[in-house]
Amino acid sequence: MRKLKFLLLPILVIQEIVSMMNPFEILNLSMASSRIKNVVQLYSKHARYFYRIEFSERPSIDFTGTEDIWRYEITADRNRTEVEDYYQNSMRIMTICVFGKDILEEVKSWFKYIKEIFNIDGGLMVIINLDTFPGQNKAITDWVNSQTTWTRHCDIDGEKVRDDDVKYVLNTLNIRITLNIFANVSDNFRFEVPQFLSQLYIENGGWIKLNQLLEIDASEIFIRNTKLTRDELTVFFKNWMCMKSQIGLECFTAGIEKRDDVDTILDVPHENFGTETIRTFELKTQEIKLRGGSEIRRCDGTTAAIFVTTEPDRLVLAMIVVKKKMF
Repeated sequence: MRKLKFLLLPILVIQEIVSMMNPFEILNLSMASSRIKNVVQLYSKHARYFYRIEFSERPSIDFTGTEDIWRYEITADRNRTEVEDYYQNSMRIMTICVFGKDILEEVKSWFKYIKEIFNIDGGLMVIINLDTFPGQNKAITDWVNSQTTWTRHCDIDGEKVRDDDVKYVLNTLNIRITLNIFANVSDNFRFEVPQFLSQLYIENGGWIKLNQLLEIDASEIFIRNTKLTRDELTVFFKNWMCMKSQIGLECFTAGIEKRDDVDTILDVPHENFGTETIRTFELKTQEIKLRGGSEIRRCDGTTAAIFVTTEPDRLVLAMIVVKKKMF
C-alpha cells in the first residue's frame, strides 16, 4: 500500500525520489506493480551509471560510475543467496546474490529487465573469461552484441589458448574506449585492433610483431611480455618521430630484458636528463613524476619522455608524450 501511494505524489517529487535512489532501490520499487514500473522506467532513464556484465566463475551485472558498485551476482549455490557489503581498494561493493539453475539464462533475464528499466542503449562494459563457458563463447558474444550498440570497455581473459574465440569477440563487438586482452593466445595470433581506442592493454604480447604494432591506433598502449627486439622498438620510435605512425599516442610501455637495451633502442636523436631533473606528466588516470630519463622530439615539435621503470618481475620501457599547453 505504501508503494502504491508513491503514484499519488507530484511528478517533481517522484522524479526527485527516484534520482536519490540507488540501483537496488530503483529495481525493487519497479517490481511493486506494472504502474509503478512504468513510472520508475520513465524517471530512471537519466541515471548516470555505467553497466558492466561479467561472464566468469562468478557471473555478475554491475552498476558503476560512482564511488560505489552495486552488483547482482548470479550463482548456482543456494547457500549464497544473501547480501554482501564490503570494501575493495577503498571502493564499496554491495552485492545481491541471485540463485539460478541456468546461470547464463539468469544473467540474460536479469539484464533484460535492468536494460528495460534504465533504458540502456550502448556503452556496456564487458568481461569475458573464455574458460568459464568454453562451448558458448560465441553465443555469449552474439548475445552481448545484440544488447548494445557499442562497448565502452572489454576484458578478454582465459588461460587456455582460444585464438578463434578471442578473434570472434574482437570482430563482433564494437569496442570504442578500452580493450584489455589478458587471454593467452598463440604466437601466430593476428587481428585488426579496433581503431581510435583510448587504451589497449595486452598481457601476453609475444605475438605482437612490429608491423602490427605500427598499425595500432590507440592513445595508450601497454604490452606486457613482448618479444619485440631492440631494433624493432627503435623503428617504432623513429616512425613516431617522423609522424609515420601513432600520431595520437599519449603513452606506450613494453617489457625489455635489461636496462642496457635502452642505449640501443635510443639510436635516435635524443636528450638526456640528469637525476636532479624532475618532470611531471598527466595521463588520463594518473599523474607521473619522473626523475631523469631521456626525451625525443617529433618533426612537428612534440616531445616524449623515454625512461625505464621496474616492476617485480620485469623491466619496462615507457614513453609518455608531453601534452602541448593550450592558451
